[in-house]
Amino acid sequence: MRLHTMAALAVVGLACLAGTPVRAQTTGAPAPASRPDGIIINPGALGVVGDPGGTGTTAAAATADAAILDQVRTALTGAGQPCTVSEAVLVGRGGDTPVYEAACTDGPGFIVMGSTPPQAIECSLLAAGTAERRRDHAQAVIDACRLPANTMTLERITVFARAAGVGCDIDEAAQIGRTPSGAVFEVGCRAADGYWVQQTATGWSRAGCLSLIGDATGCRFTTTAEQGADLTARMAGRVNPPCAVTRAAYMGAAGSDDYVEVVCEAGEGFVLRLNARGAVAQVWPCAAAATIGGGCTLTRPD
Repeated sequence: MRLHTMAALAVVGLACLAGTPVRAQTTGAPAPASRPDGIIINPGALGVVGDPGGTGTTAAAATADAAILDQVRTALTGAGQPCTVSEAVLVGRGGDTPVYEAACTDGPGFIVMGSTPPQAIECSLLAAGTAERRRDHAQAVIDACRLPANTMTLERITVFARAAGVGCDIDEAAQIGRTPSGAVFEVGCRAADGYWVQQTATGWSRAGCLSLIGDATGCRFTTTAEQGADLTARMAGRVNPPCAVTRAAYMGAAGSDDYVEVVCEAGEGFVLRLNARGAVAQVWPCAAAATIGGGCTLTRPD
């Protein structure tokens, strides 16, 4: 059987965007970025605006809040960025062009310019742009998003992972880059294989670390031991005697099925066919798997 190797997600700027991981044990909030001089105003000085009909104290305030939300939603749509806006704030102006920060319920937030055409930059990309402007210290710059909803906490990233169908106990997470359709996060799972979680035009998708790289080479939060424990649990009842997986390698895919080679603690080797749900659908001893993706490589059958 011929398999095709699963290509890694086309992530833009993995090296420069790999964020500081957030962990289940993490407490406290990061220190706020210093307020830049010039035309950029601290969002807190103007107040956060949310959906109208909530906390507005006057009819005029509610009308102003609604106008900002409408402008931000229109600008994000025009910029082609997926965002269900939950909060928006005016952070400054560039000439006559208003600049906003927006928080999204379904993904990371943005800094939005109400220009023609409108422009939007994801919050995670601001730090990289800040380095460029340091050559002109007189130029004002927005170097961070400040709305609490735009802080990528473990709880916040977990919401995105759950939307992608990740059901494990998530104990670490970080944004690692983005594709044209949106952000990409890595999440680590307690005693199980981790995932890359990618924002798409219609929601979120996931890919297991084993299927992306093999042996967790490209996943910081997933260990070989965690992948072994995960595969051991999936193989329960499928082979006798039971297999305690110590090593694994991704072999490729055929249709919606993934093929993985595993080595058991006792030394036996098997090839697993995992269905679209990740369950073990079929098992072959390495001695009978020579025609599947080139056969076993971690163990060589006699």
